[in-house]
Amino acid sequence: MNLAKAIDYTHLSTQAGGDEALMREVLELFVSHGEQVLEALSTAPSAKEWHDHAHSLKGSARGVG
Repeated sequence: MNLAKAIDYTHLSTQAGGDEALMREVLELFVSHGEQVLEALSTAPSAKEWHDHAHSLKGSARGVG
């Protein structure tokens, strides 16, 4: 996957006030959170928990752009 196409850098830059260090930190946190959520999705014992985890990932992705 081409990350340049997967991330809206204009949105991310706006959210981070143009601070490149903050943009990098946000992306690192997104990756870390994403890994945790994907693991939780794979072991979710119920449809509701799966939905809650998926919703969390969607919110994180929206924040990154």
